[in-house]
Amino acid sequence: MLTVPLFPLEFVAMLGFMSRTNASQLDVPIRQQPVPVAVLMEFQCRLSLARIFAWQKRSGARRYMFNMPVHVGLALYNELQKAMLTADQQSLLAQLDQALTNYRIPMDRKLILTTNLLHAATA
Repeated sequence: MLTVPLFPLEFVAMLGFMSRTNASQLDVPIRQQPVPVAVLMEFQCRLSLARIFAWQKRSGARRYMFNMPVHVGLALYNELQKAMLTADQQSLLAQLDQALTNYRIPMDRKLILTTNLLHAATA
């Protein structure tokens, strides 16, 4: 998981960006949708209303940790880079950039990947 420290306004900016991006693709067949947009659409559908309302009630004076799958963070980062952004979306992009820069594959996953590669090489 990718952990991104966000102000509540950055969280709202993220939801607004995903909603706008996803709305433009609703009538497009899945095979014709860009992969990052399909990833964002699925992720947005998985966010519960309770989680969204909880973020809106938080103090705007501090950042809170938001966890998302790495592939969602990459998709969001790439789509944000292609768009005209508000100030809050630019701040979100900066936080995503920092989180992705600092991200390291957890050691247990490295072991699994290495084991799978070695097994495939010897099979």
